[in-house]
Amino acid sequence: MAWTSGTATNAADLFNKLITFLTSDATLIAGGEAWTLLRRDTFTLDAKRDLAELRGPGSSAGDAIYVQVCLFADAAAPAYSIRVLGSQSWQSIVSINTPEGQPGSLLSGAGSLGIVPRMPVFNSAISYWFVANGRRFIAVAKSSAYWGALYAGFILPYGTPAQYPYPLFIGANTSRGDNYQSADLDIANSAFWRNDGEYGSYSAALLQPSGGWVGTNRFDTTYTGRTWPWAMSLETRKNSVGRYDVAYLTQLPNGASPLLPAILYDCATTRPFSIWGELQGVFAVPGFGVAAGDTVTVGGKSHLVVQAATSTNAARFAAIQLA
Repeated sequence: MAWTSGTATNAADLFNKLITFLTSDATLIAGGEAWTLLRRDTFTLDAKRDLAELRGPGSSAGDAIYVQVCLFADAAAPAYSIRVLGSQSWQSIVSINTPEGQPGSLLSGAGSLGIVPRMPVFNSAISYWFVANGRRFIAVAKSSAYWGALYAGFILPYGTPAQYPYPLFIGANTSRGDNYQSADLDIANSAFWRNDGEYGSYSAALLQPSGGWVGTNRFDTTYTGRTWPWAMSLETRKNSVGRYDVAYLTQLPNGASPLLPAILYDCATTRPFSIWGELQGVFAVPGFGVAAGDTVTVGGKSHLVVQAATSTNAARFAAIQLA
């Protein structure tokens, strides 16, 4: 695993740094975990989109993890965001600007939700943290009081490769359209681990063992894909107000911050209860005694504390493992 941090001058610089890190980082290359840039089109096919298609090597021979990322840049709006999609395989015959044509795409595969997860960003100085291995990558971007975050790649599945062959997760802050801006109010509480903004849709999805997509982070009583423990505010199966809100979690008696794994599950009452697995390197952390940007060390490993967009609510923090 590798990670890096720094400051990008603007949205385009952030996107370029992300692609460079995934494909050229020395630690990733040394470990055989560097991602391959399959294709890129920089504002040629679409004057507002810098498109890139990536393949992760996974952790086993024969693995291939397909992710499509795109920088949307519209100076007139103004609106800037990094869009992320995924597919079960990749065909060069499919145009780079029609990712929905890739087999098993989040936009067109079985159970597709019609969502395009994206991380809105500012077109000014952006502090960033990138974390990656051959299975997945995480990007965190901060401008002023706003924190964006995205996750693309495999989770840690609760099952063998034969039982769960392609545990692909794609998530970001929102699934609003291209001209959605980070300053818009309904992103204020949303992240790939918990989305409870006013826009009634998921901004994260998981490819199930069945090969169908399912949303995972919408936080209200209508949607049933959830991420524990942030969803403890709703009772697991009843879709009613719960008694175990993560906001009640606090520090340990010795002052240390406990970290809880981010577990993806399905609480639909119309089908068997499913617990799919964990987001790799993502944890819930109590929002007491910490602030976004802090580093929490547990078991000798450093974790970056991240808030959901502009929210400082104690129930919405996550910790991203750096090393």
